[in-house]
Amino acid sequence: PLGGAGERGGEGHARLEFFNVQDRAAHALLAEHPLAPDDTTPHLVVAGVGQFGAGLIVAAAQQWAARDAGPLPVTLIDREAQGRLNALRMRHPALTHALQPQCIPLDFRAPSEAALAEFEQVLTEHPPTLVVAAFEDETLAWTAGLFVRRRVTRPVDVIVRTAQEGGFGEHLSASIGGRGGLGRIVAFPFLDRACTADLIEGGVREQLARAIHTDHITRAGTGAALHRDWQELTDQERESSRAAADAIVDRLASIGARLVPLAGWDTTTNVFTDEEIEHLAAAEHERWKAEREATGWTHGETRDDTAKRNPLLVDWAYLNDDPKTSNREAARALPALLARASFEVTR
Repeated sequence: PLGGAGERGGEGHARLEFFNVQDRAAHALLAEHPLAPDDTTPHLVVAGVGQFGAGLIVAAAQQWAARDAGPLPVTLIDREAQGRLNALRMRHPALTHALQPQCIPLDFRAPSEAALAEFEQVLTEHPPTLVVAAFEDETLAWTAGLFVRRRVTRPVDVIVRTAQEGGFGEHLSASIGGRGGLGRIVAFPFLDRACTADLIEGGVREQLARAIHTDHITRAGTGAALHRDWQELTDQERESSRAAADAIVDRLASIGARLVPLAGWDTTTNVFTDEEIEHLAAAEHERWKAEREATGWTHGETRDDTAKRNPLLVDWAYLNDDPKTSNREAARALPALLARASFEVTR
């Protein structure tokens, strides 16, 4: 991880934040290029399982796991593909059940006939929905991307990691584009996407707010309010997610916990006690209630969006069992949400 800018954490205090460029780039790529069209089972192909490729696999698995639709089909293309997958599983135990992997030991510099045949069989029998050439070596990334694009059997985006905007990659991407009906080959300027001014200046708050917004879209569906990509929202529309991010940090602090960069994704550990779940659920309800009341909503026996009335606008003690249960479930799911933003809870 790289150190972010120190921020004031209150009078007489400073807060040092950290961010991981590889993880941020992975999340940025998936925000720009979805795993698959709606209602389609994805098949992610990652060529080059270095730091960026590994981060992309973890981020994609977390994103797909949030849909509770079974393991994510993924093909890893790397001369040490199986070993790199084993290392990923050691660090992130949840990947054991979150992935349906296939490893192909293909070296694009000196490919064997067996590895080439195996890869071409995968492309034919299980066409990918997203392909990423994630090699740090830009020449190797373009070699892999062009190799895959010539062999895919249906339109699919082939994303090629590049160092930055412009240059050879942009010209090649523009000249090839979607020619031949095989989908696009698109340059992904790694540092330009991972180190945007908003993310660096916003720090943990901005990164977590984006994850909250993505989670809202996933859970609420296409009919939800603000069902648009983060970049398409106005700054005012983003403030709701940013306020929720601030509240999460404050609520964790109230139980003696804080956020740190994600060391390992593991869904088997209970992070909070029952008492802490109750505290977190009640605190989130009170935050939501205050936010709604500040925008003119009042209590009503039945919900009326036009008149801004909602029967849930009561204190936690008077809330019915169903919404209380929903808030508790959200509190239990908080570690998973934080993991999707590349954070975990520590005491």
